[in-house]
This record gives sequence, C-alpha cells and structure tokens, in this order.
Amino acid sequence: MEVVLPLFLGAVSGVIYNEHIYLQSKRSPKVRPLMSFWVRFLVMGMVMLIVAVYLGEAALLVFFSSHLLVRMAHTLVRGLKVVRL
Repeated sequence: MEVVLPLFLGAVSGVIYNEHIYLQSKRSPKVRPLMSFWVRFLVMGMVMLIVAVYLGEAALLVFFSSHLLVRMAHTLVRGLKVVRL
C-alpha cells in the first residue's frame, strides 16, 4: 500500500496534466498559455505537498516518477495518433 497509492496518484495526475496540455494546444491561439502553466504548476505543487506530508518522502519519489513516466507514455501515444493521420 505504501507504493500503490502514490503510484496510482502519480499516474492519474500525469494523465490529467498531459491531457490538459494536449487540449490546450488544440485551441492555442484562443487561450492564455502562461496563465494555464501557472495554474498547472500550482495544482501540481499542492498535490506533491499533500503526498509528501501524508505519505512521506519515499512516496513522493514514487509519485513523481510515475507522474513523469505516464506523461511520457501519454505523449508517445498521442504522438503516434498524430503521426499516423
């Protein structure tokens, strides 16, 4: 349980984070990308702080690792869809 919960939270936050970036890039000229970056940055920082406080530093490392891995995988999947079209 010490590893599963941060792993799951990191994966879910990674997909949400990347999906938000992907959807924002589709409607790019109409939105303010800098403001969106700061909102994502603040929310991600708050989530990481909550994970660190309640689950510990080791869980934060698992959380961040899974977050980055899922973001890379999500980018790869989205990129393959774009390249094949």
